[in-house]
Amino acid sequence: MKKEKNTHALLFLLLLHSTLGQLDYAPHFYDYGPSSTHGNMALFSISEDTPVGTQIYVLNGTDPEDDPVQYGLTFEKGSKEYFWVESKSGNVTLVQELDRETQDEISVLVSITDGRNKVVETVRVFVTDANDEPPEFQNLPFIINIPEDTAAGSSIYRVQAVDRDMGSGGSVSYYLQSSAVAKFTIDGHSGVLRVKPGETLDYENTPTHFVTVVAKILQQDII
Repeated sequence: MKKEKNTHALLFLLLLHSTLGQLDYAPHFYDYGPSSTHGNMALFSISEDTPVGTQIYVLNGTDPEDDPVQYGLTFEKGSKEYFWVESKSGNVTLVQELDRETQDEISVLVSITDGRNKVVETVRVFVTDANDEPPEFQNLPFIINIPEDTAAGSSIYRVQAVDRDMGSGGSVSYYLQSSAVAKFTIDGHSGVLRVKPGETLDYENTPTHFVTVVAKILQQDII
């Protein structure tokens, strides 16, 4: 009978060891939403004009057993590596220039580990627009033949410039560079060029007119 009791005691100790082994839980990221600058970086947005070297985010998480954690950040093979993370602090730094017109979304693999368990999440970082693209005229050069009897106020041409920036940054307005003899005017929104009210054209006196149109997007002009 004494031998049978020892066998049961040994079996109890093995079960206890197995139960204790299940208490090592994996760490996890905090998720404070897309407007936050710390957490798991999911749905984070960054402006394309952010300077290289700027600290843009802090990866932040915890371990259920309060073990110290380290962070990692990788990109898919062949992808441009835009960010770098300091493993202990979780500070994420921009290390490559951004261009929304070239790439408006970046896929990143972020990880957190307690030394035994590692959790990896794939997140998307959105590149937002900055007004960095100058407008470009279409169908250059502009050469227009105008009858000299064209009535004042008549529309004679429509210039068009496009800008690749999004939103209000993509709105183009037009104006004429001032000259001593201003016989023409332009609609700032549509780009329609007209003979100025009260003016007439005379081929014999002036067979050629040079008009400089400027397309403007906020502080960026082209001529």
